[in-house]
Amino acid sequence: MKRLMILMASVFFVFALSACGGGGSDGGSNSSSLDLKTKINNFLITDLTGQNANLQLSDSFKLSANLYTPNLTYVDYGVFVRLTNDLNSSPSSLNSYEIFNKGCLGKGDCSYKQNCSISPENNIFYLACDGLNKTNINNIVSVLPVMLYLEIAVCSKDGCNYELQHIKIEADNKIDNNIAFVNTENANISQTYTSNEITIRGINTEVNINVNQGKIVKNGIILSGKNSTVVNGDKISVMLDSSSSLNIAESMVILIGDVQLSYSVTTGNNKNVKDLSFINTLNADVGKTYQSNTITIGGFNTDVVISISKGLIVKNGIELGSQISKVANGDKISVKLNSALSLGVTESMNVIIGNTQLIYSVTTGNNLNSGYSFISNGIYNKAGTTYYYLTMPSAGNIDFTANLSSSTKTIYDLAMNKLNLLNDSETINLSAGSYIIKIYNYYSSDSITVYSPVL
Repeated sequence: MKRLMILMASVFFVFALSACGGGGSDGGSNSSSLDLKTKINNFLITDLTGQNANLQLSDSFKLSANLYTPNLTYVDYGVFVRLTNDLNSSPSSLNSYEIFNKGCLGKGDCSYKQNCSISPENNIFYLACDGLNKTNINNIVSVLPVMLYLEIAVCSKDGCNYELQHIKIEADNKIDNNIAFVNTENANISQTYTSNEITIRGINTEVNINVNQGKIVKNGIILSGKNSTVVNGDKISVMLDSSSSLNIAESMVILIGDVQLSYSVTTGNNKNVKDLSFINTLNADVGKTYQSNTITIGGFNTDVVISISKGLIVKNGIELGSQISKVANGDKISVKLNSALSLGVTESMNVIIGNTQLIYSVTTGNNLNSGYSFISNGIYNKAGTTYYYLTMPSAGNIDFTANLSSSTKTIYDLAMNKLNLLNDSETINLSAGSYIIKIYNYYSSDSITVYSPVL
């Protein structure tokens, strides 16, 4: 942002200012021999941001003045502060904005301190000061650069003293350059693509925008020409047609003020889906849903159909409710499939994309390394269904004691065949070997206590 040019000049007049009032008395018999005129020792402007030694546009700044009043019993004077672009204009004119106006009585009765800012919003300049509503001042900042004056007047019956601060607002036509259009890859051939949207920032005047090809989209409206203007806050995107051949980049140049940007659209590189694959999942837990790796669709000239024999399609991160859909170049695809309810079993699904068939499979573990925890003596109160491995080092009794009837246990062999126990009571005699135990608790407050002297 261009700096506000801050200058200061002291000007003293003895001139009646109608807004300040005048005339007064000190209440003493010798008032005619005393100097009743108030004085301005200084009128200062201070940057409140502390970020830069020089005041920037939109920075908050403090105005303050040290006022001198003769040491009298009674003094009638006024303090008036305004912003204007014409010192010859009257305080009541359209070129003058009153910031402060106060009548004062007695020495030390008045002091002046006020925080203000001048800032552009959507190409309109506003003045904001303590105690005042934000004011549109575009009629004195209609053409840049412009010199503005902050003027203070302190008036008594003897006249007025004035002091000034000068503020110059320069035209700033250089946009913030931390913006970019994101290029489109893996595009379909002969299709129009619209870029991401950028927001114009950092200017306080109109600047030109032009493109060498394609179209400009300004605030959601597609422009017919290749030239236009933008102001602060405008939202800009561009449109460009992809090539009629694969693996070709079309590019355009966008010039905004003196900042040059680019946008390109590159068609797919003819990498066919048949060159891709889903990585099968091994050693899976039983009865669990698994999601494959993600592949990126490429090499097609148009949308194609994707279908699956079972499971679910996940397209660009969204799980689809149908087993058939359409995909285009650049789409990210994965699939989901449930594992078998038995160990050592493979579940497979066919994934057909266009004319290419891919396969994804999930195989449950066939040994004790498929993810279940080992059960031992203790209390098991996890809500819901949980599977465990049980290894009996020798034949013996094992006790499953439920604190509520809603808690149940089921015993399987390693092939997930349910054991038909002659005595399916709390205490069961098992042979030496490995088993799978399913424990179900309705609530976490439910539990089953497991105990065996051989564990």
